[in-house]
Amino acid sequence: MFHDSTSGLIATRQKVARGPASLEGDNMGYFKIYLALFVIIAEIFLLNGCAARRNMAFTKSIEQIDISKESIAIFTLKTSNSYKPGCQPFADFVTIKSKNRADQDETYEYYTNLPTKAVQGTYNEYFLSVQMTPGEYILDTITGMVILYHMNGNCGSFDIPINATFKIEPDSLVYIGRIEADNVKRVNDDELRAGPVLPLLDQALSGYYTGTFRVKVYDNFDEDIASFANEFPAIKNQKIVKGILQKAISTEKPKEAVGQ
Repeated sequence: MFHDSTSGLIATRQKVARGPASLEGDNMGYFKIYLALFVIIAEIFLLNGCAARRNMAFTKSIEQIDISKESIAIFTLKTSNSYKPGCQPFADFVTIKSKNRADQDETYEYYTNLPTKAVQGTYNEYFLSVQMTPGEYILDTITGMVILYHMNGNCGSFDIPINATFKIEPDSLVYIGRIEADNVKRVNDDELRAGPVLPLLDQALSGYYTGTFRVKVYDNFDEDIASFANEFPAIKNQKIVKGILQKAISTEKPKEAVGQ
């Protein structure tokens, strides 16, 4: 099932992120939100072109898990912004590339929905599930944004580089690991920016223009599966195999990209 609008997620996310401070209802504030969203969506479209867009495999109402036609990979994600704690990152989608065709990579975007747990000023946590045909894949990037209500509607967007591979076998439910990504201040030009330069004010206030993500990928099977079972009871009687993400990269730029 394809997701053709981000408006519902953004509207619901406002309830999670708003906290004590709120937007004052000033027209200029709304205009800045819409303008920033337009820039972010245009950038996503240009970068990802014709990527297939899909929703998460699991929903709160799921009663039965079907892996007869497509297998499912599950993993947890924790995003945080130690550099600018008031601007915690909300993941919007995960980009996955297929390695099954040597002549052409196929790209998929999976919308993450709202965080399973959101601790204001500290972190957001997600339980993610992606359904796909058997084969080899690259978990490429996690993209998202933050809306700063206490700053009159400024926004910021980010990209978390993962670039880790995993393999999906037929008729399987596969745990591929836990990802933790924290935005910290860049200390040199060799580090990838956490987000684009524009819009400049928004990116600077949120810390994604002058920050970089520290990314950890590791096996947290027992704890994560217990949490998944609490959130999605349908998996309790399922056999879950382990296939942890491999070759996660650092946040340093390739040598040829230094100075960009």
